[in-house]
Amino acid sequence: MFEQDNAKYDEYEMALQRALLVFPADHRVVIFYIGCGRGQLIYSCVNASKKTNRNIVVYAIEKNPYPIQTLKRRIAKNKWVNLVHIVESDVRDWQPEMQADIFLSELLGGFGDN
Repeated sequence: MFEQDNAKYDEYEMALQRALLVFPADHRVVIFYIGCGRGQLIYSCVNASKKTNRNIVVYAIEKNPYPIQTLKRRIAKNKWVNLVHIVESDVRDWQPEMQADIFLSELLGGFGDN
């Protein structure tokens, strides 16, 4: 049901556009997408990146093994292999080798607050 809320994803995309414009055009913006599930917000990231002419890399962090297969298929289908990296871990246990420029999450949806 969450993925059918187009207005919400449009708002995320506009917010991401504003956030990306803070960074210089030659900076590769690192996004940590925490609790990514099936990765619906990746579309918002990609669209915002294109509209702002900003280079991004997304680390899709998910601890639940069930949506990972769907996420992998979505990444392959959309040719995001060099753009999106799956981190199969609880974010509390993950030790990233880089710093994030933007933290992205839809965690409130899991609590029914959408």
